[in-house]
Amino acid sequence: AHGILFFRKGNFISEYSFPDVLLVAFPLKERAVLQGEEEETQMQDKLDANNVAYTTEKLSFHTDYPVLQFPPGIQFLHCIKQTSTGGESEVVDGFHVANRFKEQNPYAFKILTSTFVDFTDIGVDYCDFAMQAKQRIIDVDEKGQVVRINFNNATRDTIFDIPAEKVKPFYAALKDYVGFLNSTDYKYSYKMKPGDIVVFDNWRLLHGRQSYQAGAGISRHLEGAYADWDVVMSRLRILQKNVLRRQCL
Repeated sequence: AHGILFFRKGNFISEYSFPDVLLVAFPLKERAVLQGEEEETQMQDKLDANNVAYTTEKLSFHTDYPVLQFPPGIQFLHCIKQTSTGGESEVVDGFHVANRFKEQNPYAFKILTSTFVDFTDIGVDYCDFAMQAKQRIIDVDEKGQVVRINFNNATRDTIFDIPAEKVKPFYAALKDYVGFLNSTDYKYSYKMKPGDIVVFDNWRLLHGRQSYQAGAGISRHLEGAYADWDVVMSRLRILQKNVLRRQCL
C-alpha cells in the first residue's frame, strides 16, 4: 500500500521518549482536546475502556478522528508490547480502493462524495471532550481526485441529517465501499514486534486490528502520536532548502 513506512526495531526509543524522537524530525502540533497534557496516546487493553481501541476486540477499518474538522494527517505507532496470539494490524489504501470503487459503481461513489455524515465523540479521557463534525466519507477536490477518506464507524453519529429517501441509497453505497475495503485484493496485514514503528497517512490509509486474547496484565501496548500535514510539509521544505544551500557551498 502507498502512504505507509515501517521501521523495524527502533531501539533508539529506549533512551528517549517517543515524542522526543519525533520532535527531532518536526514539531508535533499539540492536540490538548484529545490528549490533555500528554503528547502521545497509549493504546492498551484496560477494564475501564472508553474506546474500542483500548479493548481486545477487533478494530474494523477506519481513519482516526473524522470527528475533527481537520483530522490529523499522519499517525505514528510504536510497539512496546505485543500479544503472542492475534493482534495483527491491517491497512488498506483508501485512495486506491475509492478509485476502483468509482470505476465499478460510479453512482455509489457519487453518493459517498456528496453526502455529509455526522461524527461525534463525547466522553472523558485525559480531559472532558465533546467533538462533532460533518464529513463526506470520500473527499474529492475540484478535479474529482480523492484527497481524503473520513470513516470511523465507531464515531459515526446516530443522527443522520439527510432526506429520508436518501438514507437507503447511502447505506447501500457505504456497504458496497466497506466490502471493497475488506477485500483480500486490497488489504495488507502485518504484526508489529516490540521496537517496531509504523508511520502512515491518516488521510489516505484506513487501518484496523485483529482481536486478541487478554492476559493477566496488559497483553498489547502501542503508543502513538499525530502530526498535521502542514507541519510536515513545512519541515520538508526547510530541510530541502538547507540541503540546496549546502550543495552551493
